[in-house]
Amino acid sequence: MPSQPSRQRTGRAAAHGIVSAALALVSVAPLRAQTVRPVIAEHQEKARARFELVNESLTPLNVVLEPKSFSVDEDGSPAFRPLDKDIHLKLSRMSFRIPPRQTYYVFYEATADNYPAWFVIYATFAGLPQESRLNVQLELPHTVYLLQRQRLEEADVEVRSVGFDAASRQVAIELANRGDRLGRVEQIEVSADRARAH
Repeated sequence: MPSQPSRQRTGRAAAHGIVSAALALVSVAPLRAQTVRPVIAEHQEKARARFELVNESLTPLNVVLEPKSFSVDEDGSPAFRPLDKDIHLKLSRMSFRIPPRQTYYVFYEATADNYPAWFVIYATFAGLPQESRLNVQLELPHTVYLLQRQRLEEADVEVRSVGFDAASRQVAIELANRGDRLGRVEQIEVSADRARAH
């Protein structure tokens, strides 16, 4: 298991990697939409929540849920593993069938021995129409972040670099989380001489 600071730096980027992987799967499969909503959920320590799985096809589909822990490398590529033992998850169902054009709700409770913590619940849809004799299965994620109660402090965040591309008039900023808390960047303000932008 990675150390706490390492988990902090890499945990948030997983959402992008997971969503990208899911969108890539959807784009190559000529299917009517299967959806997981929401894709990402944040809870303060304990989670008592639900997510929904939507079958918009004309075929009933079987769904199997599989919770996993993950870490993300510096390039934003996630690495998945069995659910860590310090994360405690209860799901209302692990497998079920969704009729055509129907929505199914999955309820769950989650806690962890240490915060912040995160995991993903993969929903594997089976029974999709076969293409070229291939048995197609679709995996879609619901990613859960269990946040600590304390917010990030100024000392936790470091601006590693700032760059300006004159051609595109864009500013690139690299931030690093130096603490053991997980937080979200909601706004960045850049100012130079008399100009200011958000």
